Amino acid sequence: MSHRHLDLLYRQKSTVISGMANVRGNISDLKSKISRLDKASTTLSSQINELQDIHRMIHRLNISENEWRGKEKSKFKDHYHYYQTNTERYIQRTKDAKEAIDEEKRKMASSLANAETHLNSLGNTLQSLNNKITEAKKG
Repeated sequence: MSHRHLDLLYRQKSTVISGMANVRGNISDLKSKISRLDKASTTLSSQINELQDIHRMIHRLNISENEWRGKEKSKFKDHYHYYQTNTERYIQRTKDAKEAIDEEKRKMASSLANAETHLNSLGNTLQSLNNKITEAKKG
């Protein structure tokens, strides 16, 4: 084989090695992002459970009608309704945020799988180039 062909193979090998380094960096970044998203999702799950427990406790409060009369009763009912509505809304927003995080985590996991497949493919290409270089040196 010509010296020119061997130089081309070495340049291709260098390009593949560089590509593998880039993909490894991407894999590391994706794993880090997935880990952070996983922690955020777990934290939100705990917070949602706590919020729901508090909401149920407040919802089950036994309010004596005898203690609240007239304007005070009406004012209390307004505040209580406001609290219930806003708590439910906050819980739903927190659930929505958790779902968005979980969706992003799924996307990142898919990207990670694709990157790992690409790295494997580059590894196969590198092996093929190494074999070609060995053959070129012989010939």
